[in-house]
Amino acid sequence: HVQPGTGSADALLGLNISHAIDRFTLAANALYAARTEGTAGDTRHQFGNGVTYDVTGLYRLYPATPPGPTTSIAFGVAGEQRNREKMNGVTMSGTEGHVLYLNTGLLVMPFPQWIMELNYRPAIYHNLPANAVGAPQLGEAYKVTLSLTTFFR
Repeated sequence: HVQPGTGSADALLGLNISHAIDRFTLAANALYAARTEGTAGDTRHQFGNGVTYDVTGLYRLYPATPPGPTTSIAFGVAGEQRNREKMNGVTMSGTEGHVLYLNTGLLVMPFPQWIMELNYRPAIYHNLPANAVGAPQLGEAYKVTLSLTTFFR
């Protein structure tokens, strides 16, 4: 992205569905981001609207049946698509694109309301057009994330 930290207020809309049978779970997620304009110094900037998504299968390694702490592995695909950015109201070519990742992970649920997850996502497809001066966009070769999630009742 061209200018991080613009102070824009962006709307997010997400959907998460999953279905489990025995040790297997199939999960799909999508998150749409509607970006608004912000400023950095004298420059007005708006990131392009975008969608992140994934479809992932999970297999519970331990135990065979809950309850109790569980450990699972994950395998699937994930992606990010974003539209063109604007600077001072002018649409900037070469700021849009799509990246597809292989999604692999390890999930541990030490307690019923907590999930610890480690993901490794190597990029398997880049569609990142060159910018206005013909220079290629930079795209990640991989992503690694570690997350901690809790559920509220």
